[in-house]
Amino acid sequence: MSSSPKAASGLSFPGSFAGRTAVLALIALAYFVAGKAGLELAYVHASTSAVWPPTGIALAALLLFGNRVWPSILAGAFFVNLTTAGSVATSAAIAAGNTLEGLAGAYLVTRFAGGTGAFLSVRGILRYSVLAGAAATAISATAGTTTLTAAGLAPWSHYGRIWLTWWLGDATGALVVAPALVLAVVEIEPRWPAHKIFECVLLLLGLAVTGVVVFNGVVPPPLIYLFVPFPFWAAFRFGRREAAAVALLLSWLAVWGTVRGFGPFARPAPNESLLLLQVFMGGLSVMALAVAAVVAEARGVERELRVARDELEGTVSARTESLSQAVRALEHEVLERRRAERELRESEVRLRGLLEAAPDAMIVVDRRGTIIEASAQAESVFGYPRAELLGRSVEQLVPEAFRGHHRGHRSHFSEDPRTRPMGEGLELHALRRDGTEFPVEISLSPVRADEGLLVMAAIRDITERKQVELRIRRLNADLERRVAERTAELTRSNEALKQFAYAASHDLREPARTMGTYAELIARRYRGRLDADADEFLGFVVDGAEWMHQLLQGLLEYAGVGMRPPIAAPTSMSAAVDQALGNLGAAIAETGARVTCEPLPNVLADDLQMVQLFQNLVANAIKFRRPGVPPEVRVGASARDSEWIFSVVDNGIGIDPRHVERIFAIFQRLHRRQEYPGAGVGLAICRKIVDQHGGRIWVEPRAEGGTTLVFTLPRSGVAAS
Repeated sequence: MSSSPKAASGLSFPGSFAGRTAVLALIALAYFVAGKAGLELAYVHASTSAVWPPTGIALAALLLFGNRVWPSILAGAFFVNLTTAGSVATSAAIAAGNTLEGLAGAYLVTRFAGGTGAFLSVRGILRYSVLAGAAATAISATAGTTTLTAAGLAPWSHYGRIWLTWWLGDATGALVVAPALVLAVVEIEPRWPAHKIFECVLLLLGLAVTGVVVFNGVVPPPLIYLFVPFPFWAAFRFGRREAAAVALLLSWLAVWGTVRGFGPFARPAPNESLLLLQVFMGGLSVMALAVAAVVAEARGVERELRVARDELEGTVSARTESLSQAVRALEHEVLERRRAERELRESEVRLRGLLEAAPDAMIVVDRRGTIIEASAQAESVFGYPRAELLGRSVEQLVPEAFRGHHRGHRSHFSEDPRTRPMGEGLELHALRRDGTEFPVEISLSPVRADEGLLVMAAIRDITERKQVELRIRRLNADLERRVAERTAELTRSNEALKQFAYAASHDLREPARTMGTYAELIARRYRGRLDADADEFLGFVVDGAEWMHQLLQGLLEYAGVGMRPPIAAPTSMSAAVDQALGNLGAAIAETGARVTCEPLPNVLADDLQMVQLFQNLVANAIKFRRPGVPPEVRVGASARDSEWIFSVVDNGIGIDPRHVERIFAIFQRLHRRQEYPGAGVGLAICRKIVDQHGGRIWVEPRAEGGTTLVFTLPRSGVAAS
C-alpha cells in the first residue's frame, strides 16, 4: 500500500468543433437519461424527485470542463422537464435554475474549496458539502418550486414539501454522484498488484451480497446496517476514488430496496422513505470521503517520513565524505580564485586594448545605463575626460529631446539583447560636453559578465558623411533639373524635326514628280535617236525619279502619323477591318486573296489610324505572297490580363527570324524592288500607330510557313463589344 494516486486538475476541453460537439452532446444526453430515471421516483410532484443524480453530473462536468459546458446542462434540464410536465416557459425556467445551481456550485467550490482538489483534504470535503451540497442546491429548489407554484402546476400549500424534496434530491446528487465522477477522472491510480485486485473483487462481492440481503427483507431489523462498513473498507484499503464509488453503488442498492419497501428506511409514504435514505446516504458519503482523505494524508506523511529518514541517512554519510573533500576543495578553490583573478586582470587589459584599438568611440554600459568603461576615442568625440565619463548615466550623452525615448529603447534592448550592426535603426544624435549635437551611428553588442548584462556600444561621428550626403543630394537635384531641361529641349527638337520631315517630304514631292515627268518625256522622245548608253542612263533617271517619289510619299505618310495625335473614341475594330478591306478591294480581286476576320472587340482608339493599321498589315500579307499560291489572311483577337491581343496571320513567304526587328524600321527592305515593290514604310507606320496607343507589335514566324503579325492595345476604356 505504499503507492499513492496522482491528482490531476481536470480535463482539457477538445479543440476541434467535432470534439466539442461530442462532449456537449454526451453531457446533455447523460443529464437527460439520469433525469428521466430520477423522475420515475417523483411522488410529491411529477417534476420533483428525492433522487436526482443530474445535479452530480452537472457539477462534475462544470468542475472538469469549466463553465463552457453550461449549454449542455441547460438543454438536458429543459428537455427532461418539457417531456415530463409543464410548458415550454416553465421548463425553461426550471432548466435555468438547474443550470445556475451547477454554475454557482462549481464557482463556490473552485473559489473556496480548491475545485477538483476539494476531495483531497477533510477541510475541502466539508467546504464542498456546505457550498455545493447545501448552498448551491437551494438555488434550483427555490427556482423550480416557485416556477411550479406560480404557474399553477402545484398548490402553494405544497410549496414547503416540494422544496424540501427538491433540495434533498439535488444535495444527495451533489454529495454522492459528483465526487465519484470527479475522482474517477482526476485520481490516476498506478496499476494494481494481483492481491489488491483480489481484495477489490471481495469488496464488491461482499457489498453486492450484503445490499441484496439487507434491502430485500432477508435479515431482521437489528442487522440492517451491515452495509455501512463497506465505504470505510474502501476508504482505508484503497482510497478516495474507490470510497466514493462504493458510496455511489451502495446508494443505488439502497434506493432499489427502499422503493420496493425493504430496508431500514422503508415507510408507508414512499417520498418520506426516500428523504430519510438520502439524508443518510449523503452523510455516509461525506464521512467515507473524509475518512479516505485522512487515510491518504496519513499515508502521505508516512511516505514523507520514510523519504526524510532515507535522505537523512544519506545526508549523514554524504556529509562525512564531503567534509573530507571540503579541505581539498578549499585548497583547490584558493588556487582557482588566484588564477581567476590573474585571468580577470589580463582580460581587463585585453578589453582595454581592444577599446583603444577601435577606430570608433567605445563605451561599456551596465543594465542601469551607467558608463563603466570608455575609450580614448570616446573622450575625443564627446569632449569629456575619461574620469568624468565613468559612473555617468549614458543619457547624459543623448540630447534632451531624445532622452525619454532612449530610456525606452535601452529597456527594450535589455529584454531582447542581440548584436545590432552599425547603421541599423533610426537616425541618431549625440551630445558633446559643450552642448553641441552631432549625428552618429551606433553598434550595440551584449556582453555577459559576472555583474550581469553589459552593453558595448561603438559610436561613430558621421558629421562629415552627412555633409557629403547633403552635397550629393544637391548635385542630384541639380542633375535632375538639367535632365528635365534637356528632355524638354529634345522634345521640342523632335517636334521640330517631325514638322520638318513632313514639310520636306510634302514640298519635295512636286520637284521630284516634275523631274520624273520630264525625264520620262525625254526618254520617250529621244529613245533610239541616241546611243545605247544614253538610253540606259535615261532609264536609270526615270527609275530613280519614280523611287524618289515613292520614298517621299512614304516619308510623308510616316511623318503624318506623328503630326496628329490620336483621337481616342469608342472604335469598332471589326468595322475598321471592313473599311481597310474595302480600300484593298482591287489588290484582293487581282491576287485572288481570301481574307477572314473573327469577331473583334470595340476599343478606345483613333478610328482612322485603326483603318490604316489593318490596311497596312493586310496589304503587306497580300504583297509578300508565295508565287502561284493565292494569299490567305486571317484576322483575330483575344483578351489577356489588361490588354487585347490582335493577330494577322498569312500563308506568304515568311520572315527570317534574324530580321523580325529590322522590318519595323523606316525604309528597311528585305527584298529587291524588282521582286516586291514598296518604300519600306508600311510596318514602320504600324509600329508608330501602336506605340501612340500604348501597345506593342511584333512578329511570330510560323513553322508551317507564313507570318503572324501581332499587336496589343490596352483594355482600359474598352467600349461594349
